[in-house]
Amino acid sequence: MIPVTDSRLYLKQLNITNRNYGGLDVLKLLFPSFLDPIISFEDFQWRLFGEIKSNSELLVPEGITFSTQYRRRFDGGETLDYNCYSTVCNDRKGNDKYTLRNELFGYNHFETSGVISICDFAIKESKNSFLSQQLNYKAHHDGIYILAVDNGLKKSPFIEKWIEAGMFIVNSRKYPHLRFAIMHFPYTVKEVFCKNILDLRQRKAQQWLVDELRCFDILNSKFKGCEKYDWFYALSLIMDSIHGGNIITSRIGTILRKASVNGLVFPSARSNCSVSYKDGELVDFKGWNFVQYDTSISNYTCKIEGGNVTPRFDPDLFDLNDNLEEGWYVNMIEKPFFDELNEKHKKAFL
Repeated sequence: MIPVTDSRLYLKQLNITNRNYGGLDVLKLLFPSFLDPIISFEDFQWRLFGEIKSNSELLVPEGITFSTQYRRRFDGGETLDYNCYSTVCNDRKGNDKYTLRNELFGYNHFETSGVISICDFAIKESKNSFLSQQLNYKAHHDGIYILAVDNGLKKSPFIEKWIEAGMFIVNSRKYPHLRFAIMHFPYTVKEVFCKNILDLRQRKAQQWLVDELRCFDILNSKFKGCEKYDWFYALSLIMDSIHGGNIITSRIGTILRKASVNGLVFPSARSNCSVSYKDGELVDFKGWNFVQYDTSISNYTCKIEGGNVTPRFDPDLFDLNDNLEEGWYVNMIEKPFFDELNEKHKKAFL
């Protein structure tokens, strides 16, 4: 039986319907496919290879084309709208500990959009960082602020793109030699009482997932009998960084929707993720998303396409407590791109 629960959540989501001045074009420019799961073949290659290859390099037979549409994570095989997804915040002010920022960065490639930073005014450190730039721009509202940076030393290939998409060019008193383009995106933070959901922050839900994966016969046999490693191995499968998830996340979504579960709290594949417990109760967390289901679903059968799921389990990526009842921490790569990346983590998760 699926251990569903009722839970009060603070959910944050970009306010798409309230956006003006070309914001949608900016999203499409800087974060292709964040809203639309259909991407260009060039962007598809950036995600897969980190570069654009010719058909001869890809060894693509003549007449063969690639499908560049992918499903959304845990959607159960029937692609859900962006509005079904939110980040889970720690308070009613919208502090999700950079989860939405990291989700956005997961869809950005600075090689094609230019170097950007993302500031979330619900997070004090992020807001202060933005204000410290001393821009000739008054930030009147909370929300996400996208800041694109040009070195100003030569004609930038991105400036015209930014302006055409609707971004505003601003100057900085602190960095007068640089040029900045800025765009504000409001978001909505809602306090929602969710009934009949599966919350993977909870230990019973985690155990259910491990048991399901055992039924799929995909948990590594050498970890069986070790509860701690079984759970982290399961995490490495559902936190696969491939956009849209993988065969496992799709299968789990199918099971939940067919069982009329109303939603799922799941770990972000773009952020560090953690939970802390006290006396068995969840007291703190970071890096979690929520998907709300329309519980109706057709008789979708999940098929393995393109080979087996490749597990990316590496114990060094996790902070393994002696007792899972106290909590755990997943050490993923965090954006922005100019952060120093641990090469070992980069190879494991990208």
